[in-house]
Amino acid sequence: MALLAVAMWVGSRDRDDRGLAQEPHPAGAARATFHVAQTDVPYGGDVWTTIYVAASGDPTAPPGLDHFPQPGEVWVSPAVRDALDTDTSSASRVPGSITGTISAAGLQSPDQLLVYVARTSAGRTWYGADGWGENADVAGRPTVPSFVVLALILGLAGMPALLLQRAVARGAVLARGLSIRRLFRLGVSRRTLSWAAATDAVWCGLTGFVVALPVAAAAVLLSQPDAVLGLSWFPPPTVLPLIPSAVVAACLLGGVAMVAARGSAERVAAIAGDDSGPLPLRAWRRVPFVAGTALLLGIVVPGALTGHGHASGAVWALYLGAPLALVGGVLILPEVIGRLGDTLGSRARGVGAHLALKRVGWDRDALAAAGAGLLVAVTCAWLAAGVVTDLGATSTAGPLGYQYSVTFPVAEDDSVRAVASIPAVTRVLLNGPPRHRTATGTCEDLSRSLGAVDAGAGDALAAVCVPNSVFKVVPLGRPETADRIAIGGSDTWRLVGTRIVAADPSTVQEPLRDPELLVHPADDLDGYFSAVMGQAPLATVANIEASTYLPMIAPTQRLLVATSAMGAAAGLVLWWLSTAGEGDRFSRYHMRLSAVGHTRAPALHFWGQAFAGAVTLVFATWVGWLVAEAYTVIGGLGRSPWHLGLVVTATAASALMMALAGGLVAARRRSHEPPRYPTAD
Repeated sequence: MALLAVAMWVGSRDRDDRGLAQEPHPAGAARATFHVAQTDVPYGGDVWTTIYVAASGDPTAPPGLDHFPQPGEVWVSPAVRDALDTDTSSASRVPGSITGTISAAGLQSPDQLLVYVARTSAGRTWYGADGWGENADVAGRPTVPSFVVLALILGLAGMPALLLQRAVARGAVLARGLSIRRLFRLGVSRRTLSWAAATDAVWCGLTGFVVALPVAAAAVLLSQPDAVLGLSWFPPPTVLPLIPSAVVAACLLGGVAMVAARGSAERVAAIAGDDSGPLPLRAWRRVPFVAGTALLLGIVVPGALTGHGHASGAVWALYLGAPLALVGGVLILPEVIGRLGDTLGSRARGVGAHLALKRVGWDRDALAAAGAGLLVAVTCAWLAAGVVTDLGATSTAGPLGYQYSVTFPVAEDDSVRAVASIPAVTRVLLNGPPRHRTATGTCEDLSRSLGAVDAGAGDALAAVCVPNSVFKVVPLGRPETADRIAIGGSDTWRLVGTRIVAADPSTVQEPLRDPELLVHPADDLDGYFSAVMGQAPLATVANIEASTYLPMIAPTQRLLVATSAMGAAAGLVLWWLSTAGEGDRFSRYHMRLSAVGHTRAPALHFWGQAFAGAVTLVFATWVGWLVAEAYTVIGGLGRSPWHLGLVVTATAASALMMALAGGLVAARRRSHEPPRYPTAD
């Protein structure tokens, strides 16, 4: 998991660097060695980038090419070649015969759609450049900011993995309890035993690291081309980044060594009889959870009552309350499990009675330590559900889908009319400067396009629009004539002063000046824009309804799923190790349980573990819902993450039952074995 997380982080940073390296570097006329124009058009959920270049001096070759493209040459990325093979309509996006393929050095990722086209001369809207490499990536490809990638990796995968690391190290010490006992009785010093435990843990950790290298490398090679982990990137020649992987391995092994040394010291103290036993439950351990819950409820409750959560300090309350609730939940989980177990155990057929003689086989602290991983994983996954819900609500398409703007910086009138004739849900052609603009479209398209943002205004326009009529929109209250009409609606102020021509936009005969086509494309978005690029290769396309967060949504969702799955896997493995490892200790009590008539000891042991798991899952769901709900309330978009969160809880519950079943199998197998360790009683 650590190697995968490092590979994802390094891959994300490499994507960013490659994206900046392939951007043309603007320069003034005196220093420019070539001129460039760039178009970015949607395709397959990504962006199809076409860079037009024309040399005006001795230009530098772009990354991925061995020379600067000569006039008439067309260079494409491997992803473009794949698209041309699978989608015949995309051929219109490539203006000319393909000269060659861009190498990996010039691409941001294996799935980037990039085309270089060389022209003899530059157009009037092209800009000068003197090289490659810029401070900002303007292509607008779907991506996730690096700090978001780091936060997701650390929060959703890192925290459960660290808890798992600690539990595995302590489990290694417990598995060698008999050896430690014998060596201590033979006179080996506590310091030597601690060093031996640490060395043993590091040696086992190194073995696991060596085994993990090919497994992680295979996972990277299989997952990254298709962005299964959220991103696609070019792995280094070694597949896994060597230095970051070595640093992370050293940190993990160092942590394992420290935990093992401390566990050995505690084990020796217990053998020597100077161990004070489990730490008592202190009242101060409740303070972080109570404070965090209060802060989060201070956001959620007013948001539920008023419909918004933009109160002063709400964001800071979330930043402070979420970690307090999470850390506090880990601290009080032993108390929650212990008190509920005691309460139910006081009944004749309670959990404690089933486990016999006051929680025999019931280790509150061990179960709580195992549950901490599950608590962190489920809470973070709920927060991820809140983020996805909030992101999805920032860019919601209308009933006609998203509206796009197509502009034509260097197009001729015939190509504009040809684009306007391409079938779409709505087509409205704007022509002329803003203060003297003409809007041409059929009455149906004009009313539906306006109704997508203001239903009342769309109906008002449909009521007064007559096919093939020409009129000007005036403010409400002004005198109206046959060619001067006022339209009601909250959004019609945008149309005041606009000349309306109720006709097919492809039939416009007047000269076009700064034309702009507003369009709701058909369901085949890729096919529509392929046709647009075939008629006007330098047309610029922009989604004018979606927010700037839209390109982040899909990759963020994939990354959230990947990191949440990694974190959940760590939490469930931690729980499974606890339940399976309990079999060793449980075997000591098997004869005692049989003596008092509990012949179904393994099954009862299973139900005890299941009880603790259910308590942990309910507790984690409460904390996770509170954090996620507070996040979405602050977003103020009126969406709740409960539907995605319930999927998280249901998935965790199913996986938890599988882990418990594994523990039951281990308990049944080991309950028939003689005790491995001597008992004091």
